[in-house]
Amino acid sequence: MSILEGTLSVNQNQTNLETSPAQLMKDDFLKLLIAQLEHQDPLNPMEAMEFTSQLSQLAQLEQMYQVNENLDNSYRYQIALNNLQATSLIGKDVKAQGDLVALQGDESVSINYQLKGNATSVTVRILDADDRLVRVIEVRAQQEGAQTVQWDGDDAEGNDLPDGIYHFEVTSVDSEGNSVDVEPMISGRVTGLSYEMTGPVLNIGPISVPLGDIYEISEAGGENQEDGPDNVNENS
Repeated sequence: MSILEGTLSVNQNQTNLETSPAQLMKDDFLKLLIAQLEHQDPLNPMEAMEFTSQLSQLAQLEQMYQVNENLDNSYRYQIALNNLQATSLIGKDVKAQGDLVALQGDESVSINYQLKGNATSVTVRILDADDRLVRVIEVRAQQEGAQTVQWDGDDAEGNDLPDGIYHFEVTSVDSEGNSVDVEPMISGRVTGLSYEMTGPVLNIGPISVPLGDIYEISEAGGENQEDGPDNVNENS
């Protein structure tokens, strides 16, 4: 068994390690190589070819260690860069993938989505945190592109609903009765952020959105807010 194989065997049996596996492998290799030299038979010393092979394995281990160290440094740099970029988004208006809206106080809520084609009718279903249907909004016709429907925060009977996070579902059909694809959006201003194991998470009010779900960024107030369409019918 070569020293490299012996080193791998030693590493597989190690527990509660305080150093990285790459560093441990390199250190163990050196210890095994020194031990082999110290205990070799003086009458039958290690041949030059075999010794050169062992040194070559040591060089390979050193290269593996350097590669691992460089990858680790690159990973840490990327995390730091993502965190810095996320910090610069505070105060910006963003659009993100998602189907959540936050109801707060007496303010109406903008429900945003992207139609993939012209629709003759659009249905927006609003559900609470327990997936209970609380409101249905019917829209007669909308064009392809970004659309917004206003929700006053009432349920089907006109009662005020409690503050909280709700989610919505949008379905639509064209003039031939075929379904039109809809992409729900979360739209709003970034008010803060947190750092999770998976990366930065932006706060759009009380809604948390992973940085990777953001696909549009604009300066605060840089876009005109769209009003809800005039041809909206609200049904329970």
